Amino acid sequence: MPDEEDVAALAQTSFHRLAENLHRNGFDICHPFHPRWYNEWLQQQANGLSILDEKDISGAFLIGNTKNMWPYFKRWWSTRSTIGQQLSAEQRKHPLDTFCKDTITAIVKSYFLSLEGGNANRDRIELHWASTHEIEKLVSMQRIASVSGFAYLDPHTHLAVHPIYGTWMSFRAVVVFHAKSRIPFQLPPPKMVPCLLSPQEQEIAREAMIHALKYSDLDQLCGQLHNTMEGNDEMILAWIALRDCVRVG
Repeated sequence: MPDEEDVAALAQTSFHRLAENLHRNGFDICHPFHPRWYNEWLQQQANGLSILDEKDISGAFLIGNTKNMWPYFKRWWSTRSTIGQQLSAEQRKHPLDTFCKDTITAIVKSYFLSLEGGNANRDRIELHWASTHEIEKLVSMQRIASVSGFAYLDPHTHLAVHPIYGTWMSFRAVVVFHAKSRIPFQLPPPKMVPCLLSPQEQEIAREAMIHALKYSDLDQLCGQLHNTMEGNDEMILAWIALRDCVRVG
């Protein structure tokens, strides 16, 4: 029977396999984190977001993409158009969300079923989507990126800034695997990403934020930014201009 070090090495190899499968399908961000880090921050807030379940955790990941995703999405869409696959009105309206959900769901389910000792009747996958408009399922993925040491979160503009990608990345899902394991899910304490904006960039970004808010419906802002509600061209260009204020990436 393998000892704990062997089991831990197997788990690490398995996590790398998940990241590689996601990368091969256009999702080049797969960052491990512990839900406790997010929950500890959340418990100090009063924003109505739900905590993540910490019971029997065997893995938790923030999944997203950079600009490298677009060829995969275009190929996915072209294939469906060629074979005449029927999509619902909602899927046709938001094809990118459909691509993200279908692709990520298939990969994480396959990964979960491959885990040694997994039990489909006992274990479960907790999935949260950036595109959801259900308040009870909302997760602050920018905050998860921050508390797990993946990105710097600017407190004034709420932009998540990565040391390499800058602001040009999108978080698509948070997945938490719940399964009995011989060893607890453990990660070293995260190293926080320092501020990546110069004082001048911070000032310009704040002004761009004010400008972008003028074109946005504040009551529907979350839905507009996540494409679950209609926006307008001026609003979209204003939010793009905000990202462009950051030189990193």
